[in-house]
Amino acid sequence: MLEKYVGVVYATVNMDKYEGIGYLPIRGKDYLYFPRSNLLTGWYTIAELKKAETLGYEIEEIEEGVIYRKLTAKRNPFREYFNELYDYELEHP
Repeated sequence: MLEKYVGVVYATVNMDKYEGIGYLPIRGKDYLYFPRSNLLTGWYTIAELKKAETLGYEIEEIEEGVIYRKLTAKRNPFREYFNELYDYELEHP
């Protein structure tokens, strides 16, 4: 589900099947802690959630967030600029 996206989301995650020390953090008043409870809800990056899935966490729900597709060579808005810059550098060493 998350393979082709990057971003930050507000998600509920179930860690029933995970046996280790908590992987995903929760913000306390003055610090972060890594609980070992069944359901976690908070803001997490897509990269954190991908890693959590490989450890056995299950994503129950994604409520909101900022998600966008990864840039590819064809969809890169800076491609033309970098090509021009590269050509200029070749002409003016």
